[in-house]
Amino acid sequence: MLFKKKETPRRRIFGFPCSPQISELVRALSSELTLPIYPVAEHCLGLGCEQVLSDFHDEDTKRSCHDHIVEEHFLRPLFHASSQYDLDAAIKIRKRQLAHWELDRFVHELVDMVEHEGVPLRLVLEVMRRLVEEARQKRRHES
Repeated sequence: MLFKKKETPRRRIFGFPCSPQISELVRALSSELTLPIYPVAEHCLGLGCEQVLSDFHDEDTKRSCHDHIVEEHFLRPLFHASSQYDLDAAIKIRKRQLAHWELDRFVHELVDMVEHEGVPLRLVLEVMRRLVEEARQKRRHES
């Protein structure tokens, strides 16, 4: 792990697995600057976040970033699979997790539309019915 679980009074602790290449880059940079890893990692993370946020000029750019993160970072297995079967299984699990997350987000958006924006429930249900029908037709065409 890049960040160790250690409590400090004013700093948040992030504990997550990351790419070995990122870990090595941060270690190399901290060595080059003769600084501990945590301020270098904090600087790089902050700088990266600022850069990504500054690139959000429109919804297409934001969606492109979202898609990149999902495909290259979220769905990519965190550890090397020992076989192709393991890799396929890991990808299926990640895709199911993502689909569940997106469905959950979609349902919350629909509830907000009904409760806060005054969209009639019958209209939301009609949209849902159409989406289900489109999904069924797509599934028939794929098989």
